Parts: sequence; structure tokens; C-alpha cells
Amino acid sequence: MGFLRRNDHSKPDFTSLQIQTSTSILPIPIVWGRNKIAPNLLWFANFQAVPGGSGKGIGGKGGLGGGASSGNSYTYAADIILGLCEGPIAGVGLIWKDLAIYLPLELGMGIENGTTPQAVWPYLAALYPYNALAYQGTAYAWAAGYNLGDTASIGNHNFEIIGILAGTGVNGIDADPAQVIYDFLTNAQYGAGFDPASIDATTLFGSGGDGSLQTYCRAMGFAFSPVLVSQEQGSSILTRWLQLLSCAAVWSGGLLKFIPYGDTAISQGSQTSYQTQLSIPATVPQTATYFHPPSFVTVAQPSNFVSDGGVVFAFSNIPFAFIGAEYPSASGTYGVVTPGTYIFAAVDYGKPIVITWTGSAAGLMRRT
Repeated sequence: MGFLRRNDHSKPDFTSLQIQTSTSILPIPIVWGRNKIAPNLLWFANFQAVPGGSGKGIGGKGGLGGGASSGNSYTYAADIILGLCEGPIAGVGLIWKDLAIYLPLELGMGIENGTTPQAVWPYLAALYPYNALAYQGTAYAWAAGYNLGDTASIGNHNFEIIGILAGTGVNGIDADPAQVIYDFLTNAQYGAGFDPASIDATTLFGSGGDGSLQTYCRAMGFAFSPVLVSQEQGSSILTRWLQLLSCAAVWSGGLLKFIPYGDTAISQGSQTSYQTQLSIPATVPQTATYFHPPSFVTVAQPSNFVSDGGVVFAFSNIPFAFIGAEYPSASGTYGVVTPGTYIFAAVDYGKPIVITWTGSAAGLMRRT
């Protein structure tokens, strides 16, 4: 019966990190506003196989101590750097690891926001001086002794990036389209190299005449969070964005001008009914008690939110029950504690819904 027993001194199943997400030819993503992207493994070292771990930890050095030290199982760990996107970004929100959601600290990860200049990760400088790169202008996540669980792969990660110009949009979360277009065309680090002097700034940011792209987007409630993850012709990107915004770019008098297609005057404060379809986002559980808090969805800034028009399940149109300024706990219920921010119960994570509300125009668009 000895073949049923495993020797206490058996070898680990893995002796090195299984590389799945490291590619040297990928372009560095650019994230404006707030969006989710997958990282790329930039560097790793110090792969370890630790006997006796349960392999159930979620990350960080502390995860290696779990489980009985029987010698019959192994937990794996490594020092890693994951490249995220062009910087500087404002930070990282949630991290999706395989089928769970965490905050960076819960995974033992630190974030460098991609400033220029950018300091070298002190741990890297101290232990690996020959690899001590600062990755100037690139946002990245680092972890020392990152718990890989009972396999030798890093797993599937996605990061919520609070990116360039996040919060400048009319909803206070996404980015202002006019500022994104200007940054895309002129940014010295990752832009298209377009001469700022060749842009008619009054049609992009001004408030006179027929109204600029910026005032048009504010009046219409337009904001977005675009992400560029692959190589593409710059003119194609700009054309796609302008189609989404119902705007045209024309070359006239030696200047690039932006002309919104809107043909009706919109006064600041005028009210419009809006509908948004989305899936209720999951939030990070309170790991001490495994309690899942309610989910928050912001559709407008408080000053531009007029009234709630109801919430229904998408496709079936079954209405949710409004419970007022309270935190919901039952499925099919919602609350509005702060104007413009809807709250849903944790049991409804991932369900597709349609939110209807009335908002007031945040800006003025004039047609002459």
C-alpha cells in the first residue's frame, strides 16, 4: 500500500514561473477616464516553492503561511512587476483576479502611477540593483513574494485604472471628450505629434459663436473613458471618437476645427430624459466578515440630477422597487441616497438593468 503514500520529501510540481502574460511587442495602453485593462508581466524573480501551504492565499507575503506544514503540498511565490499603461494615472481602483475582486492592498500590491521622473521600487533597487529600472512614464503594479497559490502561474488579472483626465467629464467620473482629443493629438509623451498651434482652440474649448465641442458635450451630457490597447492609425481613432460624439473635424484656413452636428439650441439648466443600460458592478467584499456591500452607480453629478425615472431589468422590463434614501438588501430593489447615484443590493451583482432619469444640461450650446 506504500504507493498510496506521498513521501514528505517529494519534489514540488513546479520549479519556475509559468509565463503566460509577458509580451515584448505589445504597445503600452493609454487609458483616459476610468476603465479596466489587463496587465503585462514586465519582470519577475525569486520564484519559490514553499512546502506545507494550502495554496488558498490571495497574494502578498502573508499568504504563504496558511495551511498545515505537512510537506504534502506546496505554495508558490515570486517577486513580480506588472505593466499597466501610460502614465501619469490617478491610481488603481479594483483588481479582478480570476473570479474574485480585491483592492491592491489585499493582494499585497503597490502601484506606481507612471510619473516622469519616477522613482525605482525600493525593494527592486535593494535586492536586484542590476534590474532596477524606474519605468519612466509607465504605470505598473509590484509585489514582493506574490502568492501564486498552488500553481506556478500569476493568474488572470484585470485592473481598474483611474486614468488620464478621470473625473473631468460632465458626470464627474469619466473624461471630458474635448480634453481627451486635445491630449491625444498633442501630448509630448504618447500623442500624435500634432502642432497645438494648428488646432482652432475656440471650436474645441471656446464658448462663443455656435458653441465648441466641449460646451456641446457638457450640454448633451457626453463623457467617455476610451482605451487604446493596439496599434491603429491616428485618423481612424479620431474619426471613431467624433462619430460617437456626433461631431465633425474639418481643415479650414490652416486650422483643425471641430463642428458639432447639433442643430438646436440647448440652454444651461434645460431638462432632458436619459436612459443608461449596464450590468450592476460588483464591489470588493469586506474580507473580515465576507460581507458584500451594496453597489453604487453614478449617472450624473448631484447638481445636474433632477429626478429618478425608475429602474427595470433589461430585456424583461420588470421594474425594481424604489426604497428611497436607504441601502437595499433585497433583490430587485434600489435606493438613491445622493442625487445622481443609485444603490443596488449585492445579490443583484452582474444583472443587466436600464436606469431612467431626468437631468439638466450642465452647459450651453448655441446655434446661430
